[in-house]
Amino acid sequence: MLGFLKEYDDVLAHMRAADIFASPSTREGFGITFAEAMAADCTVIAAQHPESAASEVIGDAGLLVSPTVDSVATALEQALEGNKQSNTAPTTRAQQFDWDTVADQAEQCYRRAINGEW
Repeated sequence: MLGFLKEYDDVLAHMRAADIFASPSTREGFGITFAEAMAADCTVIAAQHPESAASEVIGDAGLLVSPTVDSVATALEQALEGNKQSNTAPTTRAQQFDWDTVADQAEQCYRRAINGEW
C-alpha cells in the first residue's frame, strides 16, 4: 500500500506500471480513478453498489463485484490468473471520458439547446 501520493504524475506512473486496479469503495461520485486506471490499460475491479458510479464508468470493460471481501478476493485471483472477463478493452472504454470527447459531447448538447432540438 502506497498511501497518499502528492504528485499526480506519480499516481499515473503507478497506474501505468500496474496490471490490475481494485477499488472496492461503495461510494464513488463519478469514479475518475476508474477512468484513469482504464486509460492506463489496467483491469479494473470495483464494487457494484447503488451509491457508486462504478457500473456507469466501467461498463463491460472491467469486473464489477459485490462489496464483500470474498468477492473482491475472487475477482483479484481471476484477474491475476489472466481471466479478465471483460468484453471491451479498458483503453477503449476510457476514451469516452477523454476531455476532448467530453467537450465535443457538451458542445453538441449546447448546440441542440440553442437550436431548440430537445
